[in-house]
Amino acid sequence: SAVCAFFATASHIVARGYGAASPLESTGGPPQQFGAGEVRRGDVGGGRDLGEWTCGAGLRAALPFGVELGCLWSLRQNIISADQRRAMSRKRASRLGLSTAGDLRCGGIGAAVAKRFAQSGCTRLALTDINAESLAKTRSALREIRPEAQICSMEGDISNDSFVSSFAKHVSQTFGRVDYAVLSAGVLGASLRSHETPVADFDRITTINYRGTWLSSRAILSIMLEQEMLAEYPRQRGAIVNIASQLGIVARPAAAAYCASKAAVINMTRSDAIDYSKDGIRINCVCPGVIETPMTIGSEEVVHRLKPAIDIAPMQRMGTTEEVADAVLFLCSTRASFVQGHALVVDGGYTIN
Repeated sequence: SAVCAFFATASHIVARGYGAASPLESTGGPPQQFGAGEVRRGDVGGGRDLGEWTCGAGLRAALPFGVELGCLWSLRQNIISADQRRAMSRKRASRLGLSTAGDLRCGGIGAAVAKRFAQSGCTRLALTDINAESLAKTRSALREIRPEAQICSMEGDISNDSFVSSFAKHVSQTFGRVDYAVLSAGVLGASLRSHETPVADFDRITTINYRGTWLSSRAILSIMLEQEMLAEYPRQRGAIVNIASQLGIVARPAAAAYCASKAAVINMTRSDAIDYSKDGIRINCVCPGVIETPMTIGSEEVVHRLKPAIDIAPMQRMGTTEEVADAVLFLCSTRASFVQGHALVVDGGYTIN
């Protein structure tokens, strides 16, 4: 059964790996089997009190942080046969991961990633969003895909250090390890040149897009460094995928703060990939182009502002959240086992034109 956790200030998500049980899994007994989709408070496994929420002990974690202001984490306990696992691994090889860059409430990138994990067999999910309504709608959508899923949820803001640390601690205590993480945080901001941009707007964009991603990555790396290599993939301790943007590679008018924040995520990815390669942690990022999400079609002003970017791209259309999710899943999968520090552009050709 799989476990996915969504972690957001507009939303977050986590996804766990698929493999044999790890020595680091809870020694306090088998996972508690709550009803499908139930959220429980209280003791887990050996009696640890997690207070906010519990998903059952003995699970291995895959953390994809994502959604607009959010993160996606997914976790999974292996209870399938070796033959089933091999078959599922082949099926998932090109789509194993999570992404975020939209609002879970309205079907953004984070929600698409969560659904991809559920479609790939994850049956245990932990979700966090700054908006309670978003969480409820996401849970409902995931249960339609995977009725037997056990879903836990928590409201929170990934740009808040205390929340990120607390949530990461809960995940670590509950599941023992984090195998995969997808980190996505993104807000556009107003279309203004730098001298017109209020400092508060700059701070908001930077705090969400860059600080939130960095805080999430920092928390996940701390967990991954304490865990053993994956039993089935002895060269890998974990994998992280950050969600950046095509505008972290090329610039556009009246978007200096946004472009800079996403460029920061790309170079953070590269720097961390260098630093943690020796530890068996792969770190890559996805750079979406103009994707149809609540953030990009939420107002006529934004649609008008983005039209030139759509027209420039050779494919001349918006991408879909599912197309981004598939790219994220690939980077989390073993098909990308030798991919490190890469910025995978999913933009319909915008950056080559």
